[in-house]
Amino acid sequence: MPGLLALLLSLPLAATAATPIPLVDKGMSTYYVPVDIEGAGTLDFLVDTGSSYSVIGATTLKRLRAQGMAAYKRRVGGRMADGRRRYVPIYSIAELDIGGSCTLQNVEVAVLPGRTRAILGFNALRRTAPFVVSVDPPTLELTHCDGADATQTSDAQ
Repeated sequence: MPGLLALLLSLPLAATAATPIPLVDKGMSTYYVPVDIEGAGTLDFLVDTGSSYSVIGATTLKRLRAQGMAAYKRRVGGRMADGRRRYVPIYSIAELDIGGSCTLQNVEVAVLPGRTRAILGFNALRRTAPFVVSVDPPTLELTHCDGADATQTSDAQ
């Protein structure tokens, strides 16, 4: 057994290069990244590791559905930042391009009424893990950005 351990320790670790994406500091410790949504254009998404789901507004969803770029999945209940419980629809959108450098396909998003602030939530970020958020300089480093479709699991609160 000690020989096997020595062999394992001598093997090189596979290095995966991180993709650095500049963040925009909009004050009050909020950082945004441009995200191009196939079928809806580029929006500034708030980077929020505390949000279980990425979020888009109903107006963005309307554009996506008109082009067949969003599919209804289910409805989930969750606790909002203000403590209220809310039920929201979850849609799968065809493609997100984060910062022009990281493509994710079939990303689940929660849809809130109106022109709500877009959020890059934990469900999308975990697909790029390991990821790092740095504040000096403001940068989001994503590791797995090959655009390959990944199976998602629900972490609804």
